[in-house]
Amino acid sequence: MAPVVSRGGGRGMGAKERKEAAQREKDAGDEAYDEELYKRAAAHYAAAADLDPGDISCLIKRATANFSMNKVSSLPIPHTIPRRKPLRFTSPRAAGAFQCKECVTDCDEALRRRRRRRRRRRDARCGCDEKLAADALFIKALALLNLAVCAADHEPAITALEGSLELRPGSKETRAKLDMAKRNRDAFAEQERLDQEAAKTHRDKGLELLRKKKYKEAEMQFTEAIKRNPRYPKLCLQLLLFNFGIHLFMTNMITQNFSDRARCLIELNSLPKALEDANRCIELDDTLGMGYLRKGLVQIAMAKYEDAIATLVDGLKHDPQNINIHNGLRECAARIKKAKDSDAIAKDLTKVKTLSSQVEQLRSANERNAS
Repeated sequence: MAPVVSRGGGRGMGAKERKEAAQREKDAGDEAYDEELYKRAAAHYAAAADLDPGDISCLIKRATANFSMNKVSSLPIPHTIPRRKPLRFTSPRAAGAFQCKECVTDCDEALRRRRRRRRRRRDARCGCDEKLAADALFIKALALLNLAVCAADHEPAITALEGSLELRPGSKETRAKLDMAKRNRDAFAEQERLDQEAAKTHRDKGLELLRKKKYKEAEMQFTEAIKRNPRYPKLCLQLLLFNFGIHLFMTNMITQNFSDRARCLIELNSLPKALEDANRCIELDDTLGMGYLRKGLVQIAMAKYEDAIATLVDGLKHDPQNINIHNGLRECAARIKKAKDSDAIAKDLTKVKTLSSQVEQLRSANERNAS
């Protein structure tokens, strides 16, 4: 079933008619939500929000419908959420990131409209208005928790839940969710701390083996160090460590693990895997020269000299004083010259062989004629 009034269809209506049409859309959305037709419900709520921009409950309902498109287990729901059917809560792996992001966007927009309306009208504190804001913050927090993959990702959700609880102090559901979010954040943080300590231990062992030119053993240690890093290291560490002033150091260490493993793989002549690690270095931090250096050296080993020059030049743009990149360019130039000389020698040898063959044929012909 399509929305009761299509978007833009209320332009010719008066204010009262638009509010009535918006209410019909909300009712239709509630019915669709009760039937677990969440996509249809979201469309109705969107139409209602267009018809009556001042009713922020339409946006909150659409956020709830978007969130409920992914369902595993049930949670109690605030009063603005559609009737009877419980809100669904999912793990980050099962949840649809797109719906969760849409949910956060709708809740933020609802809160923005509320602030703007209160400034314009200079409203006093309104109980109904605060309940709507509490609901928006609660649903936003659930969506953010679904998107969380490291300790730092829990902080915005915790802030939203604390704001919701401040507006509605008696909510047991919000209190329970806040306590759970804090426990999860602390568990993530502790695991990340342990993983980082283990990663440093493996890295130190890898560097020692690398100095001893035990490339296979070193490659295994760097692999273990990489496994111990967060799933999305650049994102998580940027959020988690920025306030402590060590973001750059930790990001560099993670990138160096891939760089050093690539170095081992080059020595082991495992060039495709080395190229993957070099690309990963650049992906993690494209402002560091080491990723470009490793990639360029792999391309030189693969005899892809033009690609190697382009890669190393890109590296110099970010790290112009890197002596190893300059050495890589010189090596590439020497390889190109050697390859050209080899081609010339090969062509000369081909000519010599051709002439020798022709001379042999003439000699054989002369011998046959003489006999």
